[in-house]
Amino acid sequence: MSVFDHSRDFLRRIYVDAEKMRMAIWKELQNVEQELVVWGELKEEDRTFLAEAEYADEILAITINDYLPRRSHVLHNELLNRNWTDPVTEAVRRLEKKLGRDISFEKAFCVIIAYLPRMTWWDPDNRAISKIINGLRYAGVVRRDTWDKMVFMVMGDVDREHPRTEVYVFEQDRIIPVVLSAISIMKEKAKNTGGKTGVIHNF
Repeated sequence: MSVFDHSRDFLRRIYVDAEKMRMAIWKELQNVEQELVVWGELKEEDRTFLAEAEYADEILAITINDYLPRRSHVLHNELLNRNWTDPVTEAVRRLEKKLGRDISFEKAFCVIIAYLPRMTWWDPDNRAISKIINGLRYAGVVRRDTWDKMVFMVMGDVDREHPRTEVYVFEQDRIIPVVLSAISIMKEKAKNTGGKTGVIHNF
């Protein structure tokens, strides 16, 4: 193993340790604030929340004041659930309580936009996307996170001043017909020109 491999492995371990430490600090902050609420020293609405939710024009919008960590062996860690799944679920439930109604989608289209603090190359499938999806499911926003009940896409952007993750959920019929129409047009053009579209099934 070269010196560069050793350096890379060392940095990976440091990254994982830093993520664990950050999550542990958040867990302890939650515990302290919950104790303060119990003793009447802090109002429930004044607690520190990682995520906030809004609902307008039949679109659920959730802003998480953090950007998704990389997938690693902490992916299934309980602390990762606490930092990503629970805040999403709690944000939706607070909003539902405020509105006096449940928010759910029969067939959901979910757009996740990760705003990182600097321009860098990253693979969407190497981020802990499933933790957000699980948060939506636990909140009842979607019945199941199966292919027939949810479609999602991941986008990226840069915001050095306010790195965050934004989540938008709405019914599939607002966007899927447009996608399928574009595919149909492409297939028809390929058919007329004798070209091949690859492995694309008929809808």
